[in-house]
Amino acid sequence: MKSFSIMLVATIIAVLLVMNVFKDPTAQSPQQQIDFSKIVYRPHLANEAIQTLIKKDSQDILLHYQLLSNIHETWDEVHRRIIKSDNIPDPAPEYQRMASSSSSHMRDIGNFGLGVEQFFQSDFDNVQPYFNNIKDTTLPEINFILGEVAWKKGERNESEKRYKKEISLKGDTAKAYNALAWMYYYDEDNIKLSALAFKPRSYEYLPYDPTREFYFKKGAFISYYTLIIYNMFHNGNILALISAFLIALVWILYLRRVDIFENEKWSNILLALVLGALFSFATDPIEDLVRTLTHTPFINEYYNNFLYCVVGIGLLEEVAKIIPFLLLLRFTNIIKEPIDYIIYASVCALGFSLVENVLYFKTGSIDTIVLRGLISTTMHMFMTSIIAYGLILSKYRKTINKYAAFFFYLLNAAVIHGVFDFSLFNGAGVITIAMFGIPGVFIWGIFINNALNQSTSIDSDREINPDKLMSFLIYSFPGIFLAAFLIEGYWFGPTITLQNVTGSAMLCIPFLSIVSVRLTNYDIIPTYWSPLQLKGITLLKAGYDIMGLHLKTEPFRADSPLDGFGTITGIIVKDLIIEDIHAHVLQLDKPLHVASEEIKEIVIGPKEDDEPLGLTPDVICYFMMIPEGLNLDRKDLEKKDFEFIDWVNVNKADKNSPAT
Repeated sequence: MKSFSIMLVATIIAVLLVMNVFKDPTAQSPQQQIDFSKIVYRPHLANEAIQTLIKKDSQDILLHYQLLSNIHETWDEVHRRIIKSDNIPDPAPEYQRMASSSSSHMRDIGNFGLGVEQFFQSDFDNVQPYFNNIKDTTLPEINFILGEVAWKKGERNESEKRYKKEISLKGDTAKAYNALAWMYYYDEDNIKLSALAFKPRSYEYLPYDPTREFYFKKGAFISYYTLIIYNMFHNGNILALISAFLIALVWILYLRRVDIFENEKWSNILLALVLGALFSFATDPIEDLVRTLTHTPFINEYYNNFLYCVVGIGLLEEVAKIIPFLLLLRFTNIIKEPIDYIIYASVCALGFSLVENVLYFKTGSIDTIVLRGLISTTMHMFMTSIIAYGLILSKYRKTINKYAAFFFYLLNAAVIHGVFDFSLFNGAGVITIAMFGIPGVFIWGIFINNALNQSTSIDSDREINPDKLMSFLIYSFPGIFLAAFLIEGYWFGPTITLQNVTGSAMLCIPFLSIVSVRLTNYDIIPTYWSPLQLKGITLLKAGYDIMGLHLKTEPFRADSPLDGFGTITGIIVKDLIIEDIHAHVLQLDKPLHVASEEIKEIVIGPKEDDEPLGLTPDVICYFMMIPEGLNLDRKDLEKKDFEFIDWVNVNKADKNSPAT
């Protein structure tokens, strides 16, 4: 609780610092304000600056187009409730005045502005009448917009002619080339598309997805990966890159701390991370191969397609993440223990997620860094661990054939991944995290615990310190996010930063709390397989009274320190809370004689807090001695206050059962 309190105080201080010390940046020039609005994705911040530039040079038609385009983008901020609609300027009266000017050039600009307004309002029939009044048809943007109008009306030849004229006039060539590429892609005109795609540095202005697919079909893999890498790092920022690497590092350090019996070498961890990152680039050609074989073009509606989310995203990404793990399993000897399966599968997933995060973080804000850095990265590790856990069951529990295990658990991981993404894409963020994110954390914790239980190198002198591990997670992730929050606050000011962080905080605070509790408490019970179930509300909490219940305990494993005592019976005489877990004082029917001491009472507590003693058979419990002088009425009892002996099976006993 101390670490939670410290981070809460640190968060409050960081918020107060951003709100009261940092200031919204003041641009030194209108152009600087425009550039800033693009960086923070706030078009409304540029409207006034563009109007200022227009006042200085009202004859620059590109400035007028920039203003109208920017106002159109500003409406998206209204829909996102960042600004109100009455904050958006209405330039129509000014353009109507200009259209009546005595100056021919000013009349052209006025008619241009009125036509562009109709275009952005999707009133395509009324664009042409205004543009027909423009005398100077060589002005930039005119032919591009007429090309767009023709495209919307299905007039392909006219559209192509207009785009090419915009290019020949050296107007808005980037948008014209982009539009031509989309046209040739949809028309499947590979000859014309090839002429565009193989122009020098074409990747800087052509649309990413159709151009990528075209390069793949042509086998132009140098151009193909040049485009992918350019898209990955173009317009990136150092904050995104550092945040992505730090998040991966925290999880690696966590996994190494969990691996208490045989810590993995850093070189092996780095190899798995790099392989995972490299195989993330394999998803692009596989996806393009599927599209080619199925004759399915790229369409944005994919994200609303459930089957695509399961097969095209879930299955594809899980295969890409598990292949590097399988290579390590087959061609190296670094995966020796059950826990190694979980660790290396998770690290391979981290490498994949690292590349994804760099892509998402570069165009996102602190909100994106927090959401993807914590929730999406955790889910990537969990879903790949599902497949690794199936292989653990095949090898160590021998309940399923290894090939059947691989494909069955791969299918499970793909479906969970697909449903998770489909729900997120369709705006069900909170429900998705509640239904998949939180259960995923609990089940991943069971994977880790069961893998540790099957270790061949168990050393009773080594244990995971839950307090230290919890503190590590609580300090690390919020530390990264608070640092990013402060940096963004310093760069962009309090208004933008606080707008960005509000939604993510609401989702991530409870998620981080659950991660910090569930993924830090591990009880190592040799050979024990905990069932894959979520902890629910215990019957004890619901009113099930076990006071006076007669129980019997038996050693859980061979070579137990309790073997010499056989079956031990007794009656529950007191309830305890030890580290927020229910435990019970068992008054023994017959005292235990240990050395020169006579033990009349011991403490037992179920490993799983939702397994009620006396109702559930063979409940795994810890068996602990009570040190002399320990006050059992204390509210802050911890396991370390007692002397842990071993794990035992506990069942209901007949009242006449004697201790043996």
